[in-house]
Amino acid sequence: MKNLVFFVSLLGLFWCYQFFSFLGVSIPFDPFLPVLLGFYFWRIKFNYYWLGVFITALLIDVFSSVVPGPTVFSYFLALFCFLQCYRKLALRGIGPAFFSLVIVVVIGEGARLLLFPALFEVPLPEKYGLIILKYILGTLIWGILCWTFCQISWVKNVFESTH
Repeated sequence: MKNLVFFVSLLGLFWCYQFFSFLGVSIPFDPFLPVLLGFYFWRIKFNYYWLGVFITALLIDVFSSVVPGPTVFSYFLALFCFLQCYRKLALRGIGPAFFSLVIVVVIGEGARLLLFPALFEVPLPEKYGLIILKYILGTLIWGILCWTFCQISWVKNVFESTH
């Protein structure tokens, strides 16, 4: 059941993302990375979790990128960094969790929007630094909102009761 909720949530988020793109509204943040980080704590089976990350990143690249691949690599890099922070910092308390979120968002979005497009030789527009900064700040704010929402007691109880 947890796996089904995981994939349906990602599909619903992807549908909303594509709906806003169809309307011509550009969302100034990455809605998927913080949600994928949050789902890690729900103890989804390892294979299903990484398959969901791979499929989500590949769909984002197929629908919104010139070259499929940068989002997949950047999400894997960001989640690898997150797992390292999770092991080293134990992510107990607001300080280490916030520090980890900042690191993961900066590395993930920086890699997705700057590093991997440069490696795949995708031409970048001028003033691209401002676009990256906007996406990093927007994703960080979205990540903090997601994290705060999951700290509300009734949401936490719902998630913990499904273990």
